[in-house]
Amino acid sequence: MVGNWRINAWLAAGGALLTLLLNAGRNPWPVAGMRLLAAAAAFWLLAYALRFLLTFTLPERPLEQPSDEEAAPGSTLDLQADGGENLEALIREGWKPPALSAEDNPQPETARTAAASSAFQPLSPPQLRASRPELQEQDLVQAVRHLNREE
Repeated sequence: MVGNWRINAWLAAGGALLTLLLNAGRNPWPVAGMRLLAAAAAFWLLAYALRFLLTFTLPERPLEQPSDEEAAPGSTLDLQADGGENLEALIREGWKPPALSAEDNPQPETARTAAASSAFQPLSPPQLRASRPELQEQDLVQAVRHLNREE
């Protein structure tokens, strides 16, 4: 839409002021106030309709595109990747990290054991069981007598 809410506010205020000036001398103040509020709401909605219609009737403003020399850093985006052989080879093979040379890897045995030990191993937590102390028959009889005892 063309413009913003301020256009609506100015048109609503102008319509309300015009209505107040025309009704103040002929009507009591409460009636003029009610008509003022109704006129403000009507002019606010009229401004929305006007802005909506102006959106379709006015030509669009062309966007100014700065030349390459005037472009600010970071304002342009290059979406093309270099089509070098290295990139194509990586895409064909799938990316693999470069192999370490013997100079970079002084202990190859530990690396192999670390890779083997870092393989996936599912967790095996200890099984939890509810442990109740074994109750003797005499203890149960004593508990029942205690509960049935009336004091």
